[in-house]
Amino acid sequence: RLLAAADGIVLAAEASTEPTGTAGIYVDSRGRNSIVIGPGANASLSTEFMAANAALIGDAGVLLAQLESPVESIEAALGIAREAGVLTVLNPAPANAPSSISLLKLADVLTPNETEFAALLGRHVGERVEADDVAALDGASLHALCRKLSGNTVVVTLGAVGVFVSHDEERLRGDSQPYYRVAAESVQVVDTTGAGDAFNGALVASLAQAPDAAFIKHVRFANQYAARSTENEGAAVAMPRMTPADAG
Repeated sequence: RLLAAADGIVLAAEASTEPTGTAGIYVDSRGRNSIVIGPGANASLSTEFMAANAALIGDAGVLLAQLESPVESIEAALGIAREAGVLTVLNPAPANAPSSISLLKLADVLTPNETEFAALLGRHVGERVEADDVAALDGASLHALCRKLSGNTVVVTLGAVGVFVSHDEERLRGDSQPYYRVAAESVQVVDTTGAGDAFNGALVASLAQAPDAAFIKHVRFANQYAARSTENEGAAVAMPRMTPADAG
């Protein structure tokens, strides 16, 4: 099992007798995917492991988490990071993973896709919105739903439609407005597998490298990086390679 914190990249390993997690991925003719996951060792990540690595978490620039490990362990890691003043980012994936309001409150930045966003609204806010309808909502309505879900920043990734960002009006993170859209990049989509991971990884890498930059700069970088990741088959192997010139 691995614990990852973004300030560059820091990894700590916990020995496990469980098999490595695996995923079966099916891609249709339009590049859209569905994934069946066997979590393996990920499912046994412990709160004790998080406590033992509190110093590592506290030294990070950004902590990124998602929900393919036990929710209590993820909540423990986010809580440790919050106490240490580390920026916390939660990607609430997959959509059917258990979650709680207390968990969501620990995320300075919440990054659901439209399916995950609709699931969280139904589970925690009592708002019934179809995932396919999220992207078509007007900005004010979508912002209002984000505010009901979280008091912090919410970034809803909308696939081919782009990204929607919603801030608390008292914490704009360097932006000039509380909500806005960033249009999707124009790319030739081959395979969307890993695009969400690409977006989240690029977002936290950008945040760690330039924490004082306006938030929209980080979102634009992540949006572009994720779009480029869909132009090739596969997940990790499809991720674009960065050069010093790209980073600048």
